[in-house]
Amino acid sequence: MKRQILVLIIAFLFILTYGYALSQEASGKAVKSVFVTGNKAIASSVILSKIKTKIAEPYNKTTVDEDIKRIYGLGFFSDVKAQVKEYEDGVEVVFVVTEKPPVGQIIFFGNKAIRDEKLKKEIKSKEDEILDERQIKEDIRAIRALYYKKGFTHVNVDYSIRLDEETDKAVVTITIDEGKRVKIRKITFEGNRAFKAGKLLKLMATKRDTLFTSGIFNEEAFEGDLERIKAFYESQG
Repeated sequence: MKRQILVLIIAFLFILTYGYALSQEASGKAVKSVFVTGNKAIASSVILSKIKTKIAEPYNKTTVDEDIKRIYGLGFFSDVKAQVKEYEDGVEVVFVVTEKPPVGQIIFFGNKAIRDEKLKKEIKSKEDEILDERQIKEDIRAIRALYYKKGFTHVNVDYSIRLDEETDKAVVTITIDEGKRVKIRKITFEGNRAFKAGKLLKLMATKRDTLFTSGIFNEEAFEGDLERIKAFYESQG
């Protein structure tokens, strides 16, 4: 048993050493071909447009390593490798990619104030498109911003991803803890000697809760109010 393990270790080290030596020896030889394999939904032209390794140019291992990072940067792949084959007349570079699964279902959990249909319109991730976790994070921020506009300033939004083994598609669950909706009961000013509160209130988009106004607190609108009041005071000297 120990002998078998030793043989396997030696074989593995040989493969690593041979692969490294091959890539080093290939340096400087002209690249005769570059192509992609393993991709299904993402066109090869999209992938190849991101890399710097070009046909007829000298092979460079560092450039290939950077190309792998650039392909990962597209956000569509869970694994990217490069296979280098050396021939007498040049080098062949093959990028082997493993695509992330398509999104089979997007589920919202915990939302009461905003319906699923409205939330789906707010996000850019779509069902049957390749899973892009960076985009999902952007969607989470968009959902949070939508809730802020509606006065839910204590909202918490998170997500989870699982693979449906029957369909080989990703199920994205977006969990929303809405928290309490903040409404404005009263707006007061301190230190306003030159101008009355009524004058300053007219400058503000933020309004208290009445029969005619919702009184929903919007942090972005409130920040704008502060800037307008500041600008007003500066204009009055």
